[in-house]
Amino acid sequence: MFAVGDATWKKKRQICSHAFYKEKLNSMQATMRLKTLEKIEKWNREKPAKIDLTEELGDIFQRIILTVSFGEDL
Repeated sequence: MFAVGDATWKKKRQICSHAFYKEKLNSMQATMRLKTLEKIEKWNREKPAKIDLTEELGDIFQRIILTVSFGEDL
């Protein structure tokens, strides 16, 4: 249970707050859009008969997280 004045909550908020500035969130959104569009372009090029949605979404999420967290996409 968190209380607004709780010291643990305050410390956790300070640690995480830098990741949620408006500019950082805008950058994350741009990365999400780019990686999703790249995947759609790949589907349009290759025209797969079937896709495994779980696998494909997992791939998109993985690429987004790697790019946002480390600036690299394997």
